[in-house]
Amino acid sequence: MDYTYMFWTAITFLGDYRLYSILTPLIYIAFNREIGFKLMVTYMISMYINQVFKYWLMLPRPIHSLLVAEAEGYGFPSGHTQASSTFWGFLALNTRLKAARLAAIILPPLIAYSRIYLQAHYLIDVVGGLVLGYGLPLAINVLKIPRGIAGWSIHILYAGCSIAMAYTSTIIPGGYGYIPIASGSLIGAYVGYTISRRHKAGTGRLGRVLAAIIVLTASIGGYFLAAKLISTLILSYITSIVFTAIAFSTPALCSRLNYDYPNY
Repeated sequence: MDYTYMFWTAITFLGDYRLYSILTPLIYIAFNREIGFKLMVTYMISMYINQVFKYWLMLPRPIHSLLVAEAEGYGFPSGHTQASSTFWGFLALNTRLKAARLAAIILPPLIAYSRIYLQAHYLIDVVGGLVLGYGLPLAINVLKIPRGIAGWSIHILYAGCSIAMAYTSTIIPGGYGYIPIASGSLIGAYVGYTISRRHKAGTGRLGRVLAAIIVLTASIGGYFLAAKLISTLILSYITSIVFTAIAFSTPALCSRLNYDYPNY
């Protein structure tokens, strides 16, 4: 039994973009709504950028791979590396959690090396993933995006960004990967967050459990359904909007059902 292979396979799993697509709504529910929403927006924009680079440049992966299942799609930039560095980089910049800062320093480089070790990527792929993954949340923080935009303008901004992101799926020469899911999840999260901002409640245990169940069901079910429909762009896009909106409007739902819901 090759324990080294097993170790790096486990490490590479920690960079799976699907893992962070589920963890992000949970942070929104259990930790902080504003942080969770901003993390979702940053993460989905990052994954969109990743897919644009992959399917526009169409750079190959290594010919041979140690992975049990061959890695899908093109090589540059590494999705696992970019997903993990975006997620942990954002939390390190926007929270006071020492664990998040430690994870941001340690995990993405480890995941980057695991991708090279398992022959899923070249060095340039993981370097690109690290630069884009760390760079996006840093740029958003420094520029304070979307500073000074409010009212209907902010609605138009999010809707416009989502539609523009989805539209690029039709013009990228190499395909579009999961761009419909990223663009749909972006506006879906905004719709749900906007609805839930009007509701404030307590910290009841029952509310936490109910919220976690709804979010996990909507996030996991919505992702896999959208992925199954990925060949039909518009259906995948709409599915992502609906299920992400359900997940992010959970506080409003719990409030209407008279369950206490944590609002930190």
